[in-house]
Amino acid sequence: MFLLLLLLLLLLLLLLLLFYFFKFTIVFKSAVCKWIYTLNIFLICIFQVPVVTVESVASVDVAIQGAKTSLNKITKILINPPQNLLFIQSDKPIYKPGQTIKFRIVSLDSNFLPHNQVDPYSNRIGQWLNRTTRIGILDLSHSMSPEASQGYYTITAWDDKNQQISHGFEMKEYVLPKYEVNIDFPTIITTQDKEVTLKVCAKYTYGKPVLGSVNAEVCSQSYGYYWRRPLPDMDNVCKKYSMTVRYPLHTQNLIVYVHYDDKSINVTLTTDINGTAHFSFNTSDWSEKPVQLQVRGVERTDFEAFRYYPSGYHYVRPFHSKSKSFLMLTKAPEKLSCNSDATVMASYIIQGSALRTGQKTLDFFYIVCLTLTLFFICPSIAWSFVVVYTVLPNGEAVADSMNFPTEECLPNKVSLKFSSPTALPGERTSLNLKASPGSLCSVRAIDQSVLLLRPEAELDAASVLRMLPVQISSGYPYNVEEWESNPCRHPWEIVPFAEPARRKRSRMFYPYYDNKNDVYNIFRGVGIRITTNSDVKAPVVCRYYETMFKEAAVDDGLRRDFDGPEIGFASEVSKPAKKIRKFFPETWIWDLIPVGRSGSVDVAKIVPDTITKWAAGAFCTSPVGFGVAPKTDLTAFKPFFVSLTLPYSLIREETFTLKASVFNYLPKCIMVKVTLADSPQFTAQPCRGCTYTQCVCSEESKTFQWIITPSVLGKVNFTVRAEAVQSRELCGNEVVTLPDRGRTDTVMHSVLVEAEGTKQSITQNELICLTVLFNHTDAYMALWSVGDLMGRALRNIGDLLAMPYGCGEQNMLLFAPNIYILQYLESTGQLTPWIKDRAINFLESGYQRELTYKHYDGSYSAFGSSDPSGNTWLTAFVMKSFGGARQYIFIDQDNIDQAKEWLERQQLDNGCFASVGRLIHTEMMGGVSNEVTLSAYITAALLELGVQRTVSKTLFMAPKRWKQTLIKSLVCSVRIPWWREALHV
Repeated sequence: MFLLLLLLLLLLLLLLLLFYFFKFTIVFKSAVCKWIYTLNIFLICIFQVPVVTVESVASVDVAIQGAKTSLNKITKILINPPQNLLFIQSDKPIYKPGQTIKFRIVSLDSNFLPHNQVDPYSNRIGQWLNRTTRIGILDLSHSMSPEASQGYYTITAWDDKNQQISHGFEMKEYVLPKYEVNIDFPTIITTQDKEVTLKVCAKYTYGKPVLGSVNAEVCSQSYGYYWRRPLPDMDNVCKKYSMTVRYPLHTQNLIVYVHYDDKSINVTLTTDINGTAHFSFNTSDWSEKPVQLQVRGVERTDFEAFRYYPSGYHYVRPFHSKSKSFLMLTKAPEKLSCNSDATVMASYIIQGSALRTGQKTLDFFYIVCLTLTLFFICPSIAWSFVVVYTVLPNGEAVADSMNFPTEECLPNKVSLKFSSPTALPGERTSLNLKASPGSLCSVRAIDQSVLLLRPEAELDAASVLRMLPVQISSGYPYNVEEWESNPCRHPWEIVPFAEPARRKRSRMFYPYYDNKNDVYNIFRGVGIRITTNSDVKAPVVCRYYETMFKEAAVDDGLRRDFDGPEIGFASEVSKPAKKIRKFFPETWIWDLIPVGRSGSVDVAKIVPDTITKWAAGAFCTSPVGFGVAPKTDLTAFKPFFVSLTLPYSLIREETFTLKASVFNYLPKCIMVKVTLADSPQFTAQPCRGCTYTQCVCSEESKTFQWIITPSVLGKVNFTVRAEAVQSRELCGNEVVTLPDRGRTDTVMHSVLVEAEGTKQSITQNELICLTVLFNHTDAYMALWSVGDLMGRALRNIGDLLAMPYGCGEQNMLLFAPNIYILQYLESTGQLTPWIKDRAINFLESGYQRELTYKHYDGSYSAFGSSDPSGNTWLTAFVMKSFGGARQYIFIDQDNIDQAKEWLERQQLDNGCFASVGRLIHTEMMGGVSNEVTLSAYITAALLELGVQRTVSKTLFMAPKRWKQTLIKSLVCSVRIPWWREALHV
């Protein structure tokens, strides 16, 4: 006990001596420094970095006063404003016209401001304002019109700091592929290769190989020779094929040049079978000057074709140490794992002259910058930095740094797993989700066929880390770079055997920089600021200059590239019920799932009817942070099934061939009978020579065909049933077997049938007179009398509300009445939620469709860009209608402004508007028949939109013809008092 007390007293005495000899003062603006004491070796100061709204330069003042040493320096650091990490995920990367776009915007902060959705022509078709995320996730959707333009669309989001993120998707009429083809071929043929192997593999999305043939060509077109050879047909399209290289390739001779101290040596080497040559040099007589290595290939002319390699260069910079003491870290053999310990090996050479007499030990210190534990301090995609250093008694510092490849680590550990990797279509399955307690998780499962058609970047930890504003900590920003001179020495003090330069009175010594490696650049290379009075910078050769101005200290500062050691480079469940398979979604799961306190949740799901592989993924947000689950798959499969091959759409009364392929993955051959269900929607005829009962052996498929003629419009269903039946016939040499289970499969797919020709709407008026054949008691007539002009809409609301379609004129003929019906019903208090939703859906569809007939200059015509120019009246009608629809749906103000600006350019000097372009449906103009009435119509439309400048110019010409009814009505509605007085109205 006494010894323990004595030890504590000695420790206290050491601390008192430490504070007596050293006084530390660190000032960081108004930040408070919290000291952490670690014996008598070092102290740690922790302070809160102030929050800034713009990039700011701050100063750290360090003052250390001891009995024999002192330090007083100011160091500049750069403080960046906090930034949100934003990204957008949609339920799939490609859509068909008329489908609903579902997407989620993720921000790792709480509030989220406007984001917009833009079509291929940069027309804004949807907008959401001032939305707040739920634990960082905003869930939205937008329905697209069946007539929406095909092409690439963009979703753009802004947060409250005006940070922007965009996400693109494609709108296209498509049919999903059923299989993928992969080609495996070496990207490089080495000099020793006599043969190369080509592997072509075709597999269905459910993992089975495709039976068929392949025609592949391997061509080489380089340096004047060309070679090709087709491959033979293959039954199972997943095979390897070897081919002989026509021109033999040889080993390559290399010449290595070494330039140092104004000297040069060279050596000729030959690469081995791996294309690598090894060499070594005696460096005992090398000075501290940089050494340049150059390698180039020797041109061969003894054969027709050869591979040309450009020259490679590498610079070796000696590390400076006054005492010739060095420290070197050893590279880790493999990636460092998350949440695991790693051993870092360091080798050192410490000269005895650098130590105190009798000194036996030396303390080394290290700084570790990890992606996981110091996530917001040391952000890195896939690297962890380690800096090891020591300070010798002579005041010299020795250090080394190295970056270690690490796994991409995120703070929220998320996992996603199906209860079984395979399942039957229609079967119940379970999805287990694990994350930090209190997480909100976005889960998506998408058909692998969609990703084959339109691949998308995978959301994983690496892609999230790439969103960080600082990808890797390296060097100092230019605005906090300290241009302090390196110590200057005479050439004969640095370079052995150098003769002293003869001085002249008019000259002075100034540093000359050779990009030396030193301790300063070790820390600078990993972005760590140091303030010290130790020797950390390598001296440079002093040069004579006639002028008094110093050269700028330019230092590249990086000892190693961050991607590894220095190398040379060259430039360059339950049983499913028997039913019809008809549920074929492209996105199966699109859910937001909260995770409770247990950190785990099981979600029950029913597997869709598609025979495919479902690619599932999840990401989660929580107070702990963000996390992404590794991708997982579920294969929906059954050993016996039928699959239909259908086009995207059909034309009524046109014939096409319906193909049904039956697949048998049972162990035995079966006799299959295939039938197509009758339907009044189409007529079906058997194809010539076709039989609908055939043998299908194991791992084989057979295709059955019908000649189909659709007779109705819209969605037409095709139902095909495949059944394994008993038969006495042999399938080849095998006896037909009848499976105990799964002997039937019925599938139903729908196809869009469109009308032939161009859709038109024709209205005819007819006077009906009852003839004498009708008895007065047989005839019936109904008459309704209403108190307003729109009253009959109450009895025919279903007919008046219509989905816009057709060309740019026909579309507006159906678009505009929807606005007036909504306004009438709303003003009379008769607007029901059902009618409002229906009308808004029609307006959104009509708005998107009309934008397809917009010209680049903002005008509109019947067929859009196919017409020579826009039409004046139609452009005004569209502008007026869009203005009226703004209170019900989102209308991009730019579309209205562009139409208005185009109309202004059509205004003549007399105030009238010129009639430009062709209008096919002239009856839609009503009483607008000449220049005056056209100008009045446009002026009225502009007045509704609150435009005064163009209106004033038009109204000055109106008094000459004000008696016309339309003009007079317009004048009465104008809110310009002085003009009304001038007209005496």
